[in-house]
Amino acid sequence: MPTAILRALGFESRASPLAILTRALRDQHALILLDNFEQVVGAAPVVAQLLAAAPHLIILVTSRAPIAPHVRAGIRRSATGTPASSARRAS
Repeated sequence: MPTAILRALGFESRASPLAILTRALRDQHALILLDNFEQVVGAAPVVAQLLAAAPHLIILVTSRAPIAPHVRAGIRRSATGTPASSARRAS
């Protein structure tokens, strides 16, 4: 998934796509939409890493299938200290 996001942003993926992506997004105000997340639900740890590394990043995730509670908990982390109740209202 990091490679696909890098390509969408116009970056080339040479070394570690996740490292390049976190450096590129670290100080950016950005919104990433991950549609049909049920197809890449295994990428939830990557989403959590991106959110932790980029405090101004918002990732909107859609899914046609329910996402397991342990996966939702993993991607509801926020480096800005947003309470989980706020994250629930936004999803």
